[in-house]
Amino acid sequence: MGLAPTIAMAADCDLAGAGKTQCAGATATGAFATAVGNLANAAGINSSAFGNSANAAGAYATAVGNLAKAIASGATGVGASANAAGTNSTAVGKGANATQTNASAFGTGAYATGVASTALGRSAIATGQSSLAVGDRSNAAGSYATALGARSSA
Repeated sequence: MGLAPTIAMAADCDLAGAGKTQCAGATATGAFATAVGNLANAAGINSSAFGNSANAAGAYATAVGNLAKAIASGATGVGASANAAGTNSTAVGKGANATQTNASAFGTGAYATGVASTALGRSAIATGQSSLAVGDRSNAAGSYATALGARSSA
């Protein structure tokens, strides 16, 4: 007894035009875009949206998860309500937010809102330019600041 290929589980999928794939309730309008999931939207060129109301609006963007968003070029949002809004930004985790260019947020509720900032850990916050916050509820607010450890600040 073999397992059916994963793609067989998406029985309501079809081509939405040259190089586009969409499934029932999903919309793929970008060239070479793929949208899978109820109300999933892949509007950017070469974008991919997977999950209920996932939105990949930016070119080369990827949104995976319930209400995940990747709305800027090269953005990646993975997890329920993850939000990657900056160019080349990455948000991974439930409610993670990366809102500026080259920002990265990893962890539940992590926020990277400074340009080129990185937040790692639950509710970590990196607001300064090129700042780094590592640890539960750490906060790096100054430009080029580094906060290491739970509840640390810089």
